[in-house]
Amino acid sequence: MHFDSAGQAEILRSSQKDQFYISQLRSKLADVFQSWAGARAWIKWRAELDLVTDCLYFGLTTLSGLQTLGEEYVNILQVDHTRRAVPSLQRRTFLVFTHVVFPYLLDKFLSRLSYRLGANLSVPVLPLDWRERLKTTLPLIRHLLLLAHRTHMAFFYLSGVFYHIAKRSSAVQYLMVRRGLSRGSLNPSFRLLGIISLIQLALSVSWQLYQWKKVNGENEERPVSESFGRVSRCFVTMFTLFEQEKRYDCYPCGHLFCCIALWNGVLQNRNVLCAVNLFSRPD
Repeated sequence: MHFDSAGQAEILRSSQKDQFYISQLRSKLADVFQSWAGARAWIKWRAELDLVTDCLYFGLTTLSGLQTLGEEYVNILQVDHTRRAVPSLQRRTFLVFTHVVFPYLLDKFLSRLSYRLGANLSVPVLPLDWRERLKTTLPLIRHLLLLAHRTHMAFFYLSGVFYHIAKRSSAVQYLMVRRGLSRGSLNPSFRLLGIISLIQLALSVSWQLYQWKKVNGENEERPVSESFGRVSRCFVTMFTLFEQEKRYDCYPCGHLFCCIALWNGVLQNRNVLCAVNLFSRPD
């Protein structure tokens, strides 16, 4: 017997139904945990409780070789890349891991790394220069992950398969197991939505690249007086620098001193802030 591929509408409705049941389970588990450990402990372990709930739901359905409640609601069935058999246990295990566990681990890793870099805590496996680079690139990494998800959704609207990135990576598809509404009548609407999503994504990326180039260009053309921004006063006399073309000296340590402080011998040839010899210049 020949079965048609599930359409975008059925897959979306199935995912929404699964999310509804998962939210119900999360609420019940949260109530039990709060009554046992208190609200403060629930707030602390909320992400882990959600992970446990997702693992229980997909472990009792997908991992066991059964339909989820959402899939049963719209009568669709998971199949492997051959479209002739249900996914194997190894494939189902990989699917559940990439769909439930991996996003949690990735978010925890990025959040922990961002916290340690922001608090200037040591990261043993990273040298100092790599820490500074990661501090500025971590927001970019999160943004690229968001762009990858949006791109994947746009291609789902165009092709009608692989709603989740986990299903694309595990090559798990859906088949309709009932005769119903023809998916051909729905394809044009979803394809139009996919095209609009790609256009919007391309415009968004182009605008962000334009803004990035614009900011970099302004930084390169900015005069020296503006480049120091917050460090606009002498660290000793507290005179405002760069006003009426007052002279100043900037040393390798990064501190600024006006010439009045140097002429009066206030610094005594040594930076009182970091104990660096001011007049020793590298060759």
